[in-house]
Amino acid sequence: MLEVKNPKGSLIQEDMFVCTRCKKEKRSSEYYFRTERRKKSGLQIRYSHCKECHKAERRTSYPRHRKREMNWRLRTKYGIGMDEYNLLLKAQGGTCMICGNGGGIRKKGSRNGEAGTPIPLNVDHDHETGKIRGLLCLHCNTGLGHFKDSIDVIKNVIKYLEEQ
Repeated sequence: MLEVKNPKGSLIQEDMFVCTRCKKEKRSSEYYFRTERRKKSGLQIRYSHCKECHKAERRTSYPRHRKREMNWRLRTKYGIGMDEYNLLLKAQGGTCMICGNGGGIRKKGSRNGEAGTPIPLNVDHDHETGKIRGLLCLHCNTGLGHFKDSIDVIKNVIKYLEEQ
């Protein structure tokens, strides 16, 4: 047990645990909680490795799982795999069907990839039939979504822009 001051200034006791990866003894606050709880007591369960080791593991394992995750998402959502996606991408010349730009490069890291990695093009599909129309960049895909795939609305936008 270790006595530590909390933000209000009073002393609290904090347990010490040994990380199963780095073998260092660290305070309990240096460990993440699991999502599940103990059945009998309802208490949260801590990971057996510290936050530092957890983050290091995520950095090395994420790129391995990214391809598998993308393949699974394409299969479940659109009924195609990475092979079909890559064929579509090659047929389009690696660019967006509307504006002709590529997906771009990530400027900063996010949960979807590290900084400096390419941003994949989005699969555009008809929401009523599920038919895939092509691959679009983020801006064109969200633009179509905002216009609700309505040709009349897009014609009004073109008319509006030509008048300006």
